[in-house]
Amino acid sequence: MTGNQLDVIIDKKPIRALVDSGASFSVISDKYRRFLKKVLFADAKSVMLKVADGNFVRPIGNVHDVILGWDFLEASQAVIDCGQNELVLEDICRDSSA
Repeated sequence: MTGNQLDVIIDKKPIRALVDSGASFSVISDKYRRFLKKVLFADAKSVMLKVADGNFVRPIGNVHDVILGWDFLEASQAVIDCGQNELVLEDICRDSSA
């Protein structure tokens, strides 16, 4: 993890993701959304975002292909260790049927 960004693997490719604990939900660009078997993220183009002044805006572009928001961080029981510059997740790839 470098600052608030880290590499995630989607379709065997490393993708730079933004970790945003202030975001209520996670988003992913259409470019990578099609590789996911389950819909875990909102489509970045279909959301309205509430900004600091209380107004709602629609995103006009993508700076990051993946934004990991509070919903993902909570569901994966993430631990953000700023001193070690690490994001530690529960085993989110574990097969729940085992």
